Amino acid sequence: MKKNYKSLSITAIFAALLSFSGIAQNAWINEFHYDDYGADTNEFIEVVIQNPGNYTLSAFSVVLYNGVNGSVYDTKTLDQFTVGATVNGFKFYTYFYPLNGIQNGAPDGMVLAYNEAVIPGQFLSYEGAFTATDGPASGMASVDILVMEVGVNEGLSLQLGGTGTAYADFTWQDSIAETHGQLNKNQELGPVGIGEIGKTNFVVYPNPNHGSFRITNPVSEEAIISIYNINGQLVTEEKISSGESVFNPGNIANGIYMARISKLNGDLLDREKIVVY
Repeated sequence: MKKNYKSLSITAIFAALLSFSGIAQNAWINEFHYDDYGADTNEFIEVVIQNPGNYTLSAFSVVLYNGVNGSVYDTKTLDQFTVGATVNGFKFYTYFYPLNGIQNGAPDGMVLAYNEAVIPGQFLSYEGAFTATDGPASGMASVDILVMEVGVNEGLSLQLGGTGTAYADFTWQDSIAETHGQLNKNQELGPVGIGEIGKTNFVVYPNPNHGSFRITNPVSEEAIISIYNINGQLVTEEKISSGESVFNPGNIANGIYMARISKLNGDLLDREKIVVY
């Protein structure tokens, strides 16, 4: 594997890094509701897209999966969704499904895709994980969001909360009052786009690297660096001191990763794209 990846030119590696950052679609599933007490009414899924004018909405699709057999049971393109608010360049889109339109899990899941390819980190499931057998996520394992609805009151939903500008910056919250088409409860979307330098400039070098790199922390306090793969799954994380540290996560596979750097309380400080080859 390492020999094959090393055969790529440095130009190709940087091209891959660029495609994952500035050019990749910064979009994610932000909120949904799937299970009421009694009949499941007003079930919906909300999607957020940064700078949607750069894309064709019909190229985005939300694909629903049956977790029992891993197969697709519904697909909707975003041009069928209702347009909501815009916050710092991020626009909200919501689709309301017919009665019992979203399956109740144990487990089930959903994908956000662009041109029939899964957007990294956007094969999500609830009430467990499973592997898709067809559709855009065929052969992929879902990521369980670890919260669920088991017969909730009408008007509640599962939502992402936190501060940031990318899916990995947020965490799923237990059922709270729905906010479809608007910013979620306990959510702040900043003006900094994915792949741009944040308020605090951490330096990662060398990049690309062979799985070990140095990181310069310019703030006078400890921070946490969390490494995510392109599916949005946490690979490793650890504390880093102020100044320069060596980060050696061990046997990390070749690929493109997102490093999220945060305060000890979880507040976002910076993000960096890292290539291991």
